[in-house]
Amino acid sequence: MIDLMEIVQNLLQAKRDKNISPLVVSMKEIQQEVADKVVEELRRLYKEGKVKYHETLNGHAFSIKE
Repeated sequence: MIDLMEIVQNLLQAKRDKNISPLVVSMKEIQQEVADKVVEELRRLYKEGKVKYHETLNGHAFSIKE
C-alpha cells in the first residue's frame, strides 16, 4: 500500500537536505512519486506471477491471473 504521508515526508526531507526553499512539495511532485511507486508495484506483481501484462494500441494494461 502507498503511504502518502511517508511520500510527502520523504520529498520534504530531500528538499531540506538540499536547502531548497520554500519547504513545500507540489501536487505534481507527489503525483510523480506515487506513479513511480505504482510502476514498481506492478513490476513486482508481474514478476511474482500475480498479474498479466498486455500491450494495447494506446498503452499498457494489466489483468489478474486466475
